[in-house]
Amino acid sequence: MTNPEQNVTWPQWVWWIYLVLFALSIPWYLPNKMAMTSCLGLPLWLICCIAIIFLTAIYTVVVIHLFWTESDHSDQNKAGAGIN
Repeated sequence: MTNPEQNVTWPQWVWWIYLVLFALSIPWYLPNKMAMTSCLGLPLWLICCIAIIFLTAIYTVVVIHLFWTESDHSDQNKAGAGIN
């Protein structure tokens, strides 16, 4: 049986920001004329997608850095291996 202290949940706002970032990664919000505008030889919708995906990656690194502790990781490995 798992110890309730070992169950670590991340704050709810972390998941809401992920939801917003993933929703923005699909450029449904760009008007058709603007979406096909070229910038650096690429359509604007593609640049928006790449920028939001890059922001999502940076956000993931920040969240892991702030909330992931080494003790959480080692406790889960011990629990999974049956080591007490």
